[in-house]
Amino acid sequence: MSEKAFVSVIIPCYNYAYLIGDTINSIKKQTYENWECIVIDDGSTDNTKDVIQQFSKDDSRIKYIYQKNSGPTVARNLGVNNAKGDFIQFLDSDDLLEPLKFEHQLKIFSENTFADIVYGNTVYFKHPNENDTYSNLELSVNEEKTFGISGKGEILINEFLKKNLMVISSPLIKKEVFTKLGLMDEKLFFNEDWELWLRFAVNKAHFIFDDSDQAGVKIRVHQSYSKDNFKMFVNGLYVCLKYNSILTQPAYQKILQPKINYHTKIIDAKILSVLKNDIDKAKEMIEYVITYNSLPRYHFYRKLFGRAPYFLIHSISFIIAAFVKLKSVLKYGA
Repeated sequence: MSEKAFVSVIIPCYNYAYLIGDTINSIKKQTYENWECIVIDDGSTDNTKDVIQQFSKDDSRIKYIYQKNSGPTVARNLGVNNAKGDFIQFLDSDDLLEPLKFEHQLKIFSENTFADIVYGNTVYFKHPNENDTYSNLELSVNEEKTFGISGKGEILINEFLKKNLMVISSPLIKKEVFTKLGLMDEKLFFNEDWELWLRFAVNKAHFIFDDSDQAGVKIRVHQSYSKDNFKMFVNGLYVCLKYNSILTQPAYQKILQPKINYHTKIIDAKILSVLKNDIDKAKEMIEYVITYNSLPRYHFYRKLFGRAPYFLIHSISFIIAAFVKLKSVLKYGA
């Protein structure tokens, strides 16, 4: 790959001043040196600005942009809009890149000019020991290493409908793909990467999996905002419903319908568990759900809360879920 290829690294950062130095240093250690690093300070209240500006003084490739706290999705889009690179590398502010990532994956691009996205291996480590890595988020030693899939179209759509194949920091992406297919969906605070990869796949972007152990990403496992499972499922349901209206073929529906049912089951259970003791909190949860989808059941629940006893609402929820499940089984066998 010619040195003319320029990589823009986009890092959203919120109150991770104590970790982002390690993250930036993993970029500075790249064997391929033609890059810029754009850190988007998402309204941090710690000394993030001071840390980044010191890095900028020492290395002009590192740039600092401040935004009012708006979440990582907005921050990444701001970064892409300010990027000068031919390629985009997203990186979370607590994670690390292997030193050969840019060199190795740019070589793959040069050998496969049709490729749009090259993504690689992901390992996980428990903070702060980055050398003790695992193949899974649970840090289990028993789980075998998984491999990605290369290609485009149906094979990628099927896999992305089933699960997110890669973490946000895994792929190196041609910037022109964003120009053609759009930026991240700023409505999403969770699952924004899954929606983006799925959109790319639906629009026939070509993915290549890089199985090199030296060109991957290391994910730091520690307490973070990503533990809000309720909002994760609500955002996930939004993605499912979005593509349910696009991917209407029976083969895709057979995957989507059970996912939609599973997400609504989890969401309903979480709301009902709160409703037992805190009706106001449950109402807030319902309002949050309604901002992400127009399913009639949630508008119906909104009317019931405060007007019907808990056991009746619980029973109605069970009946609705059973009916929807039966309908999908009869129609799609799933």
